[in-house]
Amino acid sequence: METVGQKFRNQNVRLDGAIFRDCVFDNVVFDYDGGQVPVLVGNTITNCQWRFNEAAGRTLLLLQALNRQSGGAGLIDATFPITVG
Repeated sequence: METVGQKFRNQNVRLDGAIFRDCVFDNVVFDYDGGQVPVLVGNTITNCQWRFNEAAGRTLLLLQALNRQSGGAGLIDATFPITVG
């Protein structure tokens, strides 16, 4: 389901499989469980928190553990290259 031009304030917003375009999020908690990747386009996000639950949370724990290992940071950098500029 696509949500366009809505305002969200002081609430939890589930991200799995969601499409948000040109929305305003103020003081919300985004919940992502690791399901279908959300589409976020042209939104304004202010003073929000992110919760990564279930599979998403476990993936972040794995990345944190890898980062603490010798050579782990290089593995993460090689796996997720970021281009700035």
